[in-house]
Amino acid sequence: MTDGDTRIGIEVLGASLYGARVEYGTGRPEVTVLTTIETGEAAEHQLLQGGRVAVSVADDRVIVKPLSLSANSGDIMTRARFEMSQSALEDENRFLFDIIPTAIENRFVGLMLRRELLDREPGWLRGEEHMPALAAPRYRMRAAALAEGYLGFCRQTGGDFVCLADFTGRSVSMALIYRGKTVDLIGIPVGGGELSSTEDCRTVAAELKTLLSYKKASLFQSGITTPMSRMVALGENFGQSLKTALENQFSIEVTTPAVNTGFFKAGVDPGDVPAERYLVALGLTAN
Repeated sequence: MTDGDTRIGIEVLGASLYGARVEYGTGRPEVTVLTTIETGEAAEHQLLQGGRVAVSVADDRVIVKPLSLSANSGDIMTRARFEMSQSALEDENRFLFDIIPTAIENRFVGLMLRRELLDREPGWLRGEEHMPALAAPRYRMRAAALAEGYLGFCRQTGGDFVCLADFTGRSVSMALIYRGKTVDLIGIPVGGGELSSTEDCRTVAAELKTLLSYKKASLFQSGITTPMSRMVALGENFGQSLKTALENQFSIEVTTPAVNTGFFKAGVDPGDVPAERYLVALGLTAN
């Protein structure tokens, strides 16, 4: 197997990296490494020894824009770049662009990231000479990678319309998924981050209910009339109190992701870290 078949996903959280190394050369992805390391240890770690690297970008650094683009009127990516850069009223060369097809015909989720924001990243992430695997990394919004990890590496249950929510750090990364495809991406701050009291959990659940009601109204106009069937939640700040608050607000079942370990190479063990904790890293390897 060559390095061209190897993809590496790195989620950056403070001084820690959550990494996944996946081989795609056999027709079915095979997860060969899941690991958590400190940034200072990355250079010598097997995770980064050859392969194509993708790195997560915090949701609040990415501009999300719904796009209506007909597949019959020219190159989709070229037109998406034009429409997104026009809305920003700036030179398109200042941005990195990405688009995600949705379950709605001619509708895409457009993503814009300012290149200048990447210059603020620590040196190890900009591809220092001692780490050639990071010389030209790709970047993707955390919520987008989360959705890819869920769709690609988890068992799909819960109906046609699912809300995926990751409560990690001081924000919530969310993806609305309809019939197996992402239809919207959301990243919002959550107070002080840690949801330590019942009242905190109730407040956050109420805020999410208001936000998602607005998002669902917008999707309704695009033809998605199906009620939300389930919320799939995870993250270091997700616990029983938050689960109860979310179920009370949304009146639907709230579950955790069911990672399909059939993708794992024999001997791969995430250790004390729950396997779903690596969904962002796994999703970064998806394309």
